[in-house]
Amino acid sequence: MEVLLRYLRLTPTGGPDFLDVAVTADKITIGSAPDSTVQLLGRSIGRDHAHIDTSGSAPRLRCRGGNRADVNGQRCAAKRLEVGDQIGLGGHRLTLFQPPAGFDLAIEIRPDTSVGADEFEAAFATDLDRTWLSLRQGAWLLLLATLVFGLAIPMSMIARHRAGKITPWPLPDDRVWSSGPLSASHAQAAGDRCAACHQLLFVHVQNAACAACHKTTLDHVSKDHLALTRLAPAQRCGECHAEHLGDAARLALVDDGLCVKCHSASDRTFGSLKVAAVSGFQPRLHPPFSVALQRLSGPAGAALADLQWLNYRVPLADAGEQSNLKFSHAQHLDPVKVTNLSGTGPLGCADCHRLAADGEHLQPLTMAKTCSGCHTLACDVSAPSRQLPHGKPMEAMLMIEDYFARKYSDPAPAPVRMPERRLPDLDRDPVAVPELWLSQHRHAVLAADHPAQRNHFTARPPERDDLLGRRFGAFTAG
Repeated sequence: MEVLLRYLRLTPTGGPDFLDVAVTADKITIGSAPDSTVQLLGRSIGRDHAHIDTSGSAPRLRCRGGNRADVNGQRCAAKRLEVGDQIGLGGHRLTLFQPPAGFDLAIEIRPDTSVGADEFEAAFATDLDRTWLSLRQGAWLLLLATLVFGLAIPMSMIARHRAGKITPWPLPDDRVWSSGPLSASHAQAAGDRCAACHQLLFVHVQNAACAACHKTTLDHVSKDHLALTRLAPAQRCGECHAEHLGDAARLALVDDGLCVKCHSASDRTFGSLKVAAVSGFQPRLHPPFSVALQRLSGPAGAALADLQWLNYRVPLADAGEQSNLKFSHAQHLDPVKVTNLSGTGPLGCADCHRLAADGEHLQPLTMAKTCSGCHTLACDVSAPSRQLPHGKPMEAMLMIEDYFARKYSDPAPAPVRMPERRLPDLDRDPVAVPELWLSQHRHAVLAADHPAQRNHFTARPPERDDLLGRRFGAFTAG
């Protein structure tokens, strides 16, 4: 069928300008695609917007792909056409007029003059089906490229890194597939060693990798208590402490909602632990804080070895720990009776209590690390290495008796003394042995029961006497 397409444009002077194009076709395609019989541009025009079928006795308009057109002011998807009908597509207008001799159909096309050049360029975008490459071939090439660049190369780089080798120059490094920068603290600790945290391939960072560095960080709910609750098994650290967000990473969470999520329904969540319900941190939403303490408990008159430590909770305002110290905190911090090691001022909390490595808890107080600087256990200053055992009274008594035994048997040794020879089958005076034991035992008991009498067996240097006198004299005098 012979079709006449007449394009109508206005000249700069405002007069009409016609361009006639003769087409032989059984179907007139209308759309923004470059190979359309009638190419119309605009955002509302599809690439294959509509067809005018000329194979029948009368032309018929059929829209494609859910598109619509206005025929004589009525919006429709299909319509039989006659001479004089007007078709509106976007801002374009197509009018069927009486075909001249030799033509079966004539269409006057008046394009929308408001269409910009950018619409014209977009219309000529090349589709894959308009190239030598088919859709199937393109899909296989994309799959192969994904496997190479998304799997093979990263896997080979991981193997090289774990073997201590660097990335070859032509290949991309880990930054290409990294999900984001590390936080400052983790970047300083791990650097470029991804395997320090990502120990297993295709598996999220596990808690064991976190615990390798955070050894002193305690779980909020211990494993023993977790078994008594109705909480789910321990979550991964990474579920709350998100990484690869750079400076925006919130590794230390302080949200109130994190606490309320579990504690608001504590009767249902914590089961036999009997944790008070908390719905907020205002006074009316949070119960009074309490602390867990320990105390010795047992029947009246029971020996110390028969007593047991029991846990109990008390309100924070009424808390008073049973420290079992002969000298209380008030006495240790008395600025008149006790001074620090340098003698320049009173003791402070930090002189004894020091933070642990995690920065949250205090180190346990021990005689060797905390108290020995002030409370010496030297039995004889002439032999500082001879220390009384702490917490072992029987062994301490034996060492003190041994000291007095040596003092009783040799109270004033001469600077140079020949070793005493023992005659065969002869012992010392048998009377001296019990006298020696009774004397050393009497002096040992006196020194152990009366600390003020310690100068009987420990002779301190004068300068040490002055300092210790200022520090402990008020406690030992009577």
